[in-house]
Amino acid sequence: METPAIRILKAKGIPFEVRTIEAVVGDAKEAAELMGIPLDQIYKTLAVRLEPGKPEPYALFLVPGDKELSEKKAAQAAGVKRVELLPLADLTRVTGYVRGGVSPLGTRRPLPVYIHEGALQKEWISISAGRRGVQLWLNPRDLQKATGAQFVDVAR
Repeated sequence: METPAIRILKAKGIPFEVRTIEAVVGDAKEAAELMGIPLDQIYKTLAVRLEPGKPEPYALFLVPGDKELSEKKAAQAAGVKRVELLPLADLTRVTGYVRGGVSPLGTRRPLPVYIHEGALQKEWISISAGRRGVQLWLNPRDLQKATGAQFVDVAR
C-alpha cells in the first residue's frame, strides 16, 4: 500500500517504516495501545485555519498524542493573531486526507508544517501515512527534511 506520503519519503531517500493497524482506530490513544507504543510517540497532524488575510490561510501542526494543540502558541509560531482547527467539512478539500488519516506529507497543496519541539527528544515518532490505520515511523529530523517543518512549542 503506497500513499503520497510514502512516495515522497522514498523519492527523498528518507528512511522510514510502515506499520498498519488492523482495526478501526478512534484516536491516538487507541492507536498507541494497539501498536504497543507510548502515547507521546504518536504525533497527530492537525489542520488549522490561520488568521484570514494571510497569503497561506492553512497550516499543519503536529502534537504528541498525550497533548493538545495550544491555539495561542500555534498562532505565535505561525506569526498570526489567531488560529482555529479546520472544520471537518473542509479537511479533505484542503489536505486531501480524511480525519484520522491526515499526513504532513503529500497534502493536496504545500502547507506550512510545525512540529511540537518535544519530538526532538525522540529517536523516532509515528505519524499518519495518509490513510487510516497506516502509520509511518521515522526520525523527527528526517520528517523536518521532508516537509520543511519548524520545531516549535505548540502543545499544552
